Amino acid sequence: MRIAVLGPVRIVDDDGAEVPLPGRLQRLLFAGLLTADGRRARLDSLTELLWPGDTGEGVTRRARVQIHRLRKVIGAGRIESDADAYRLVLEDDQVDADALEAAVSGHGDLAAALAAWRGDPYDGLEQELFQRERLRLRELRLTGAVRLFQDRLDAGEGGALVPEIQRLLDEEPLSEHLRAQLMLALIRAGRSGRAAEVFREGRRLLIDQIGVEPGAELQAAHRLALRTGIAAGSAPAELPPATTTLIGRDAQLAELDHLLRAEEGARAGLITGPAGSGKTALALAWARGLRVEFPDGQVYVDLAGFSPAGPRSVESALAHLLTSLGVQPSAVPQRVPERSALLRTLVATRRMLLLLDDAVDGEQVRPLLVSAPGVVTVVTSRRELTSLAAGISARRVRLGPLSPRDAVALLGASADGGRRSRSSPGPSSARTPAPTPAFARLAALCGHLPLALRIAAERLHEYGGPAEAAVADLVAELEDERLRLDALATPDGDGRDIRAVLQASYDALAPDEASLFRRIGLLEHPSDLDIVAAAWGRDPHDTRRALQTLVGLHLAERHMGNRVGQHDLLAAFARELLHRVDGVDVVSDSLRRIQSLWLRGVIDACRVLGLDVPLRDDDLPDPALGTRPAAFTDPAAAVTWLQEMWPALMSMAYRDETAGDFRMVLVAELSVYATMQGDAQAMRRLGERVRDEADAEGDDRALALAECALGILMDHLGDPHASLRHQERALHLNHRLGDVREQAISLNNLSLVLRRVGRATDARARLLQSLELLRTLELRDPRDDRLIAACTANLASVELELAHGDTDATIAEALRLARASGDARSEATALLVRARLELSRGLRDSAADAAGRAVSLSRDSGLRRLEGAATEVLAECAGEKADFRSALDLHEHALSIAQEVQNVQSRLDAMLGCGITHQRMGDSAGAAVYLREVLALAETHGYDAHADRARRALGAERPMRAS
Repeated sequence: MRIAVLGPVRIVDDDGAEVPLPGRLQRLLFAGLLTADGRRARLDSLTELLWPGDTGEGVTRRARVQIHRLRKVIGAGRIESDADAYRLVLEDDQVDADALEAAVSGHGDLAAALAAWRGDPYDGLEQELFQRERLRLRELRLTGAVRLFQDRLDAGEGGALVPEIQRLLDEEPLSEHLRAQLMLALIRAGRSGRAAEVFREGRRLLIDQIGVEPGAELQAAHRLALRTGIAAGSAPAELPPATTTLIGRDAQLAELDHLLRAEEGARAGLITGPAGSGKTALALAWARGLRVEFPDGQVYVDLAGFSPAGPRSVESALAHLLTSLGVQPSAVPQRVPERSALLRTLVATRRMLLLLDDAVDGEQVRPLLVSAPGVVTVVTSRRELTSLAAGISARRVRLGPLSPRDAVALLGASADGGRRSRSSPGPSSARTPAPTPAFARLAALCGHLPLALRIAAERLHEYGGPAEAAVADLVAELEDERLRLDALATPDGDGRDIRAVLQASYDALAPDEASLFRRIGLLEHPSDLDIVAAAWGRDPHDTRRALQTLVGLHLAERHMGNRVGQHDLLAAFARELLHRVDGVDVVSDSLRRIQSLWLRGVIDACRVLGLDVPLRDDDLPDPALGTRPAAFTDPAAAVTWLQEMWPALMSMAYRDETAGDFRMVLVAELSVYATMQGDAQAMRRLGERVRDEADAEGDDRALALAECALGILMDHLGDPHASLRHQERALHLNHRLGDVREQAISLNNLSLVLRRVGRATDARARLLQSLELLRTLELRDPRDDRLIAACTANLASVELELAHGDTDATIAEALRLARASGDARSEATALLVRARLELSRGLRDSAADAAGRAVSLSRDSGLRRLEGAATEVLAECAGEKADFRSALDLHEHALSIAQEVQNVQSRLDAMLGCGITHQRMGDSAGAAVYLREVLALAETHGYDAHADRARRALGAERPMRAS
């Protein structure tokens, strides 16, 4: 099925026959779904589109009827429902507007996409929504056409383009780009007089309609039309050919465009960035698209700043510039000052471009600079050249790695041989690949650097071209860090591979700076200054000073929060040098210092959050290797630090050089955090590795900690029976070790899982055992008070479920203990139990107050799962008041939290609440969607109580599955 909106809305089936949309409402509804964000539209927005201002009770039903009818026309599977929203399911290439947008972004055949234009988009639909979309698509069409015309002009076309450009200019008479292109085509056809008339017509329109004079591009085309004194080829045209695809640099091109409008004395641009980021490619693409702006020539000088043979001398560079401007070699002055003076004299009245490529430092560039009003100078360098930029007020353009999307596009364009002009953001005809996971991973392994991406694209041909299988093969090769830099080498040894360009930058460092560079590679993720200093083994002051040089040479990067890191390829190169230059002992010492500081940070953060595990002194990192005081004054700061450090901690845990005690402490400390904010699956895998290592070494202490952590994680991931097995093993091991505190922890953890499998009586017994053990401890730890508070809060929850004991008294005791020990998690749990107790008594306001306090406390402490559970109780309170709209909103918010923390039981609770609320609102279809999903998920994970409630709500009479 094909959908055309570049004109009246049409649907064409696979046989080429048009599929009629009967009636105005059907066309409106279909167009509304097409233009919705992500093609997902809320029901209320659709009803407003169909019947503006109608809020009557029957409007929702009428909208659902129209949706039902539309499904019959386009196929039921084309429209999916999602709560109170509907989504149109289409492939990326089914809508002509999508094809146009993709082509303008560099992902498709631009000529074919433009040829699909049949008139005003969404013609006949005058609602404001479609008027906005119509304007957007007209702008897209104009942008794409300008780029396509520019590609053809760059390829040498002229007169043949005149009628095509003229037709579009008639529709868009205020487009200066189109008018300048028409003038250039006319000039090439020998019709300079007509080109001058086109300029005058455009100037009159611009002044009459918007009150402005023509811009620089149109003025330049006018001057070219009037010039008669310069013969073709009399001006230097030294720019090397643009041999690479340029994608994803539109913002930088726009920055360079400002040079054309700059005031006198400020027409210099400085393009800086790391090796392989495409500085020269950017400069050439920009300059080649503006030949008309520089009628007196474009001169290129390779300064060879980071060449293995050494940088070009200032004398040589000046001699090249002078001879390019017509000075005979014998007439070139001997001394640098005289050469500079002659250069300034020769260009004083010219309009030309000087491109100074690959500068080593400011001293190499200063004698080559001129301040003539018609001269634009562009300098590229791997160094920041800060003093040079400040001295000449240069416009700085910084390059870094491409965005992931642009990196994938460049891979495909390079593999397919696509080429790009200065005015086009992507290849005009190359078919770039979809951003599949394999292509995205390949781009990431290339550090999203243009040079590496182009080499990878060439390597794909060794595997049979840019097919998915070839990409997978190359990804497999690059995944091995030991082979990555070799895999990104060029076979002809021309010095343009990744290792060679990085080596050239590294060779410019002093010994101390080179030493720091090598050690930063160990961090793998952006890190604070104290971590960088620990890796180097120097004080922060020396580290900060050396970092300035590395950052200035783009061998390290500053990130938000004053953190420092390296992109993946740079870090791989640094680690390669570290092992080769420094050796295993230095690597080991650096890693121990890094790990020590990270573990201290983890322990401090978990202590603030009330999640820390009582560890023995010999479990903790050696304080002599580096300590940090508790740096977290509130839970929010601790959660933020853990979120930012999570990738680095996980990466370090899996390094071959990392000792097992680092992994053990991470698993022990972060398992509960992983169920609230982190990645529980990643922590489960790490816990299994710690368990296997401890088992192999006969370390019962580490084995018990791992089993306990795995029990927590498996419960969170929806396998309570596996969780029970892990917790029972932990209890057995701790009993064998005689560790009373750890036995109490295991008993508390067991109680939580026993409740989930319907064994509340056994859960209560375990909690009472845990409390008895904790109260017998002779050497009390402050964290024991939090453990007692947690057990008491959990006991209150069980007593409420069993209607056994004095639940009010237990809740009051839990709150007292939690507040005394500063345990926010236990306090929020106790408040949640109180809310449920009050709700069971019909005290809705009191229940809502307790649940609201639990929500606030959980949110402030980063306890996302508890926040979701308390939100569920608030939803139940709203439902009891028959405020079903508020109840549904709260259930949906709780569901979003459950999905964020990936907790199975929380998802089941929230979806069940959504389904039952839909039923109470009379929406049986909406209810069925949720309830069926609850049933499937509960049966998969063994949550029998949830499955039984879902069956009853659906009206099923099947017996509950036996456990």
